[in-house]
Amino acid sequence: MSHSVQWVFRILIALISLFVVVNFSPVVLAEWKGGDACPKLGPLPACYLVVVCYALMGLAAAINPARLKWLFFIGWLPVFAMAFTGTSLEVLGHGTCPVSESGVPMCYYSLFLATILLPMYWLAGGFRRMSAKTEQV
Repeated sequence: MSHSVQWVFRILIALISLFVVVNFSPVVLAEWKGGDACPKLGPLPACYLVVVCYALMGLAAAINPARLKWLFFIGWLPVFAMAFTGTSLEVLGHGTCPVSESGVPMCYYSLFLATILLPMYWLAGGFRRMSAKTEQV
């Protein structure tokens, strides 16, 4: 794949991650002010973890996808797991996810984004080998 196409996907991942962080900030702020805006994972509000994880994914894509795939996965795996779990609970009638202004559970959006970010990361060059030496081994 050409480097220009990889750059497009890198930029898209970074922009999507930034979009999520910015648009999720009202939920984080409401939680910070002592509200009950998002579910808890033990003592940690899930929305804090979601924002940090999206930031990690964006950083990995923006800096160097091939060398920072571990950083991408540290961000992607918890987001996908929480979004999948939250969406499953919502579908089963156990509302656990914060809702958007339109009333849609935010975990639906997060599951969609996590599902498309993984192949986008692959297209951005995140899964290619590091060097020609490792390809010969």
